[in-house]
Amino acid sequence: EALFLEINHAVHNDGIGLEKITYKVQGHPEQTLLIRSEVGHLRDVAHLINNVQLMVVFAFLIWCVYIFRFYWAGIKPPSILTQLLGVTAFIVVFILALLLIGPTKAFSKMHEWVFPSNSQWFFYYQQSLMSTMMWAPVLFAWIAAAWTLYTLVFFAVVQASAFSILKFLPKRTKSSN
Repeated sequence: EALFLEINHAVHNDGIGLEKITYKVQGHPEQTLLIRSEVGHLRDVAHLINNVQLMVVFAFLIWCVYIFRFYWAGIKPPSILTQLLGVTAFIVVFILALLLIGPTKAFSKMHEWVFPSNSQWFFYYQQSLMSTMMWAPVLFAWIAAAWTLYTLVFFAVVQASAFSILKFLPKRTKSSN
């Protein structure tokens, strides 16, 4: 758990320190946990996380523009329930497509699309303590489920906040523009 936590911490800090993670087995010298290609892949993952965080900020800014546009035009935005149903429908379609394609095949294809073509992202369990420890790709299904849940909760909170803010602003009508 401590080694997994160190990997997690490094990945969420731009990959800094990955090559310095070590472990010791009684009666043996201390050794590096990750091989060079694993460090490279985890750095790619760190950069991906950074890019996703930037995309979330950008999406939030676009959302703010749309909320302002609805207000300025005097149009009531779609209800939170309607929006959550739309998002939920999208997620259900995505999950069904994932199940039809096959999770392992989809996992591999997404790695091919997301990571540089010259970087290794597949590791056999017998060659990689990282893959063994992270129980890849099974762990990623749980991570995706957690991200989906957090996204839905965040979405609902942000939408509820926007509706609360809009209640306190003076009402605009289409004719007052």
